[in-house]
Amino acid sequence: MLSLLKTDHPNGRVYYRDESQRLVCFQKTQTWAFELLLCSESGEPINEAHRQSIELDYAPAGDSYTAAQFRAWHNNQQIDNR
Repeated sequence: MLSLLKTDHPNGRVYYRDESQRLVCFQKTQTWAFELLLCSESGEPINEAHRQSIELDYAPAGDSYTAAQFRAWHNNQQIDNR
């Protein structure tokens, strides 16, 4: 399960920690799409993070554009995977 850390609206990222305490983020790639990336401890994306399944403890709250887009995208992903 990924544990929510923060939303970085200016960079279009939502940061989480994985089970191994690695920093990962969902980076906005285009309107309504995000990709999961492994990040350095400073928060910069390094490369794509491959996971068989993605379970989040929480989606980001708030009404920033990035948080709202991520929630909509994530909800759509859950519907598509049913």
